[in-house]
Amino acid sequence: MRRYMFLTGVLLATTLAACDSSSSTSQTPGFGGSTTPGNGSGISAAAAAAKAHPCTVITQAQAETAWGGTLKPSKEKFDTAPLCYFGTAAEDHLLDNVQVIFQTTFVFDGTSKSTLPGNTVTAVSGLGDKAFYWNKGGIAGIDLAFEKGGVPVFISLRNHSFTDQQTEAAERTLADIVAAQI
Repeated sequence: MRRYMFLTGVLLATTLAACDSSSSTSQTPGFGGSTTPGNGSGISAAAAAAKAHPCTVITQAQAETAWGGTLKPSKEKFDTAPLCYFGTAAEDHLLDNVQVIFQTTFVFDGTSKSTLPGNTVTAVSGLGDKAFYWNKGGIAGIDLAFEKGGVPVFISLRNHSFTDQQTEAAERTLADIVAAQI
Protein backbone atom coordinates (compact mmCIF):
# COMPACT_ATOMS: atom_id res chain seq x y z
CA MET A 1 0.00 0.00 0.00
CA ARG A 2 2.87 2.38 0.83
CA ARG A 3 4.40 1.68 -2.58
CA TYR A 4 1.15 2.65 -4.34
CA MET A 5 0.90 5.82 -2.30
CA PHE A 6 4.54 6.66 -3.06
CA LEU A 7 4.18 5.96 -6.80
CA THR A 8 0.95 7.94 -6.93
CA GLY A 9 2.73 10.81 -5.19
CA VAL A 10 5.64 10.64 -7.63
CA LEU A 11 3.31 10.64 -10.63
CA LEU A 12 1.25 13.51 -9.20
CA ALA A 13 4.35 15.56 -8.42
CA THR A 14 5.83 15.02 -11.86
CA THR A 15 2.53 15.85 -13.52
CA LEU A 16 2.17 19.05 -11.50
CA ALA A 17 5.75 20.01 -12.24
CA ALA A 18 5.12 19.55 -15.93
CA CYS A 19 1.98 21.68 -15.71
CA ASP A 20 3.81 24.46 -13.86
CA SER A 21 6.56 24.85 -16.43
CA SER A 22 6.03 27.94 -18.51
CA SER A 23 6.42 27.73 -22.25
CA SER A 24 5.24 29.53 -25.32
CA THR A 25 3.98 26.25 -26.76
CA SER A 26 0.91 24.33 -25.75
CA GLN A 27 0.76 20.60 -25.16
CA THR A 28 -2.19 18.28 -25.53
CA PRO A 29 -2.77 16.49 -22.19
CA GLY A 30 -1.31 13.01 -22.17
CA PHE A 31 0.95 13.53 -25.14
CA GLY A 32 4.64 13.98 -25.29
CA GLY A 33 7.13 14.55 -28.00
CA SER A 34 8.38 17.89 -29.05
CA THR A 35 5.70 20.49 -29.00
CA THR A 36 5.12 23.01 -31.70
CA PRO A 37 3.02 26.15 -31.75
CA GLY A 38 -0.39 25.41 -33.22
CA ASN A 39 -1.64 21.97 -32.36
CA GLY A 40 0.82 21.87 -29.46
CA SER A 41 1.46 18.15 -29.40
CA GLY A 42 4.25 17.45 -31.86
CA ILE A 43 1.91 14.95 -33.57
CA SER A 44 -0.73 15.53 -36.23
CA ALA A 45 -4.05 17.02 -35.19
CA ALA A 46 -5.85 13.86 -36.37
CA ALA A 47 -3.54 11.61 -34.32
CA ALA A 48 -3.92 13.86 -31.28
CA ALA A 49 -7.71 13.74 -31.53
CA ALA A 50 -7.75 9.94 -31.82
CA LYS A 51 -5.16 9.40 -29.09
CA ALA A 52 -6.99 11.59 -26.59
CA HIS A 53 -9.37 8.63 -26.27
CA PRO A 54 -7.36 5.47 -25.49
CA CYS A 55 -10.46 3.25 -25.55
CA THR A 56 -10.50 3.73 -29.33
CA VAL A 57 -7.31 1.69 -29.80
CA ILE A 58 -8.31 -1.50 -27.96
CA THR A 59 -11.46 -3.59 -27.92
CA GLN A 60 -12.94 -5.45 -25.01
CA ALA A 61 -12.34 -8.75 -26.83
CA GLN A 62 -8.64 -7.91 -27.24
CA ALA A 63 -8.31 -6.98 -23.57
CA GLU A 64 -10.15 -10.15 -22.47
CA THR A 65 -8.02 -12.39 -24.70
CA ALA A 66 -4.80 -10.91 -23.27
CA TRP A 67 -6.11 -10.98 -19.70
CA GLY A 68 -7.47 -14.51 -20.01
CA GLY A 69 -11.07 -14.01 -18.92
CA THR A 70 -14.13 -11.81 -18.77
CA LEU A 71 -13.70 -8.10 -18.08
CA LYS A 72 -16.20 -5.30 -17.56
CA PRO A 73 -16.77 -2.90 -20.45
CA SER A 74 -14.10 -0.23 -20.74
CA LYS A 75 -14.19 3.01 -18.82
CA GLU A 76 -12.36 6.00 -20.14
CA LYS A 77 -10.77 8.00 -17.34
CA PHE A 78 -8.43 10.92 -16.99
CA ASP A 79 -6.41 10.60 -13.80
CA THR A 80 -2.95 11.95 -14.52
CA ALA A 81 -3.28 11.04 -18.20
CA PRO A 82 -5.99 9.68 -20.52
CA LEU A 83 -6.54 5.98 -19.83
CA CYS A 84 -8.80 3.13 -20.82
CA TYR A 85 -9.65 0.81 -17.92
CA PHE A 86 -11.11 -2.70 -17.98
CA GLY A 87 -11.90 -4.11 -14.51
CA THR A 88 -12.67 -7.72 -13.72
CA ALA A 89 -16.27 -8.81 -14.12
CA ALA A 90 -16.32 -10.72 -10.84
CA GLU A 91 -14.43 -8.03 -8.89
CA ASP A 92 -12.94 -10.80 -6.75
CA HIS A 93 -9.42 -9.39 -7.09
CA LEU A 94 -9.50 -5.60 -6.97
CA LEU A 95 -6.05 -5.18 -8.48
CA ASP A 96 -6.80 -7.33 -11.54
CA ASN A 97 -7.38 -5.12 -14.58
CA VAL A 98 -6.15 -3.99 -17.98
CA GLN A 99 -5.21 -0.37 -18.67
CA VAL A 100 -3.99 1.51 -21.73
CA ILE A 101 -2.59 4.88 -20.70
CA PHE A 102 -1.50 7.71 -23.00
CA GLN A 103 1.16 9.16 -20.76
CA THR A 104 3.18 12.37 -20.87
CA THR A 105 6.73 12.39 -22.23
CA PHE A 106 7.89 13.74 -18.88
CA VAL A 107 6.60 10.66 -17.01
CA PHE A 108 7.70 8.29 -19.80
CA ASP A 109 11.28 9.63 -19.75
CA GLY A 110 11.43 9.63 -15.95
CA THR A 111 10.15 6.07 -15.74
CA SER A 112 12.65 4.87 -18.34
CA LYS A 113 15.42 6.05 -16.00
CA SER A 114 13.77 4.79 -12.80
CA THR A 115 16.20 4.21 -9.96
CA LEU A 116 13.60 3.57 -7.27
CA PRO A 117 14.57 0.69 -4.95
CA GLY A 118 13.11 -2.60 -6.18
CA ASN A 119 12.38 -1.24 -9.67
CA THR A 120 13.95 -2.56 -12.85
CA VAL A 121 13.74 -1.21 -16.37
CA THR A 122 14.41 -3.64 -19.23
CA ALA A 123 14.64 -2.52 -22.86
CA VAL A 124 12.22 -4.06 -25.37
CA SER A 125 13.10 -4.24 -29.06
CA GLY A 126 10.85 -4.08 -32.10
CA LEU A 127 8.16 -1.90 -30.54
CA GLY A 128 7.78 1.76 -31.45
CA ASP A 129 10.66 4.22 -31.20
CA LYS A 130 11.59 3.21 -27.65
CA ALA A 131 10.12 0.57 -25.34
CA PHE A 132 10.78 -0.99 -21.95
CA TYR A 133 9.27 -3.15 -19.23
CA TRP A 134 9.02 -1.35 -15.90
CA ASN A 135 8.98 -3.96 -13.13
CA LYS A 136 7.96 -2.34 -9.86
CA GLY A 137 8.26 -5.61 -7.97
CA GLY A 138 5.69 -7.59 -6.01
CA ILE A 139 2.05 -6.63 -6.16
CA ALA A 140 2.81 -3.36 -8.00
CA GLY A 141 3.57 -5.49 -11.06
CA ILE A 142 5.03 -4.86 -14.49
CA ASP A 143 4.07 -2.28 -17.10
CA LEU A 144 5.13 -2.20 -20.73
CA ALA A 145 5.84 1.35 -21.87
CA PHE A 146 6.57 2.42 -25.42
CA GLU A 147 6.71 5.57 -27.46
CA LYS A 148 5.76 5.73 -31.10
CA GLY A 149 5.52 8.86 -33.19
CA GLY A 150 5.76 11.08 -30.13
CA VAL A 151 2.94 9.28 -28.29
CA PRO A 152 4.05 7.62 -25.01
CA VAL A 153 1.87 4.64 -24.03
CA PHE A 154 1.82 2.48 -20.92
CA ILE A 155 0.18 -0.96 -21.03
CA SER A 156 -0.70 -2.28 -17.59
CA LEU A 157 -2.15 -5.76 -17.19
CA ARG A 158 -2.75 -7.26 -13.75
CA ASN A 159 -3.90 -10.85 -13.38
CA HIS A 160 -3.14 -12.32 -9.95
CA SER A 161 -2.70 -15.79 -11.44
CA PHE A 162 -0.11 -14.74 -14.07
CA THR A 163 3.63 -15.18 -13.74
CA ASP A 164 5.87 -12.23 -14.68
CA GLN A 165 6.55 -13.91 -18.03
CA GLN A 166 2.82 -14.33 -18.75
CA THR A 167 2.22 -10.68 -17.83
CA GLU A 168 5.01 -9.49 -20.13
CA ALA A 169 3.72 -11.63 -23.02
CA ALA A 170 0.12 -10.42 -22.57
CA GLU A 171 1.23 -6.78 -22.34
CA ARG A 172 3.35 -7.19 -25.47
CA THR A 173 0.33 -8.57 -27.35
CA LEU A 174 -1.72 -5.52 -26.36
CA ALA A 175 1.16 -3.13 -27.09
CA ASP A 176 1.50 -4.51 -30.64
CA ILE A 177 -2.25 -3.94 -31.18
CA VAL A 178 -2.10 -0.37 -29.87
CA ALA A 179 1.15 0.51 -31.67
CA ALA A 180 -0.34 -0.54 -35.00
CA GLN A 181 -2.97 2.18 -34.57
CA ILE A 182 -0.63 5.03 -33.73
